[in-house]
Amino acid sequence: MFIRETPTVNKKTGVSYSKYQLVESYRCEKGPRQRIVMTLTELDLDKSLWPALANAIAQRLSGVTSLFESDPIIARYVDLAITKYAIRSEVAAAKETRATEADLEMVDLSSAKTINSRSIGPELIGNSFYEALSFDKILESAGLSGESLGIAKATIIARLIHPGSDRKTYSYINSNSSLPEICGIDLSKFHKDKVYAIADKLYDAKGVIEPALYRASSDLFRTNTRLFLFDLTNTYFEGSTKGNSLAKHP
Repeated sequence: MFIRETPTVNKKTGVSYSKYQLVESYRCEKGPRQRIVMTLTELDLDKSLWPALANAIAQRLSGVTSLFESDPIIARYVDLAITKYAIRSEVAAAKETRATEADLEMVDLSSAKTINSRSIGPELIGNSFYEALSFDKILESAGLSGESLGIAKATIIARLIHPGSDRKTYSYINSNSSLPEICGIDLSKFHKDKVYAIADKLYDAKGVIEPALYRASSDLFRTNTRLFLFDLTNTYFEGSTKGNSLAKHP
């Protein structure tokens, strides 16, 4: 084996650099040939030492430690080259395994359709913070349990992602979001009245929830900042509101 230097130009930047390859000579039916064993990406080594390095790598690949490795500089390059070679070999083997074991089907993308598509990215982020703040324990301490915990979790995360009224929160959970799967909600038994009911429960328990949530967030984010919670919700009506006495001007 020997090391070959090949001048190379980066097509994007136009910068010239050298690529170093460990090359093996062999003979086949068509005569003598050469094949690249590995590429050495870093080789800041005097050229007079290249034969010793090539010999040391070849010996290591065959399972033998070369006498040349007594030189710490050559030993360092050998370790680096063998490590990268092993990683690339594992990646290549994994690709080959996937290719041989893959169960593939031809799909006409122009005819492919999706149904019941739901968002999951924001939900996963919201779920991570929900768990980091131990929200379930806080709600349990406020008296919630069973199905109410799942609906409360879905409602809280949905309001975080898609702020809106109770009706819009229900619509988002029911039609657009993966929160039913994340929170363990049975959609066949889920209706908007449950969102209204859980919103009332959360409001009634705010005296327990808010201090506990503040303590949890203070443990998670170590700061001396004080937290003030304000409810700035305005009252509004949807629809014509005819006959609704609450919609009349005072």
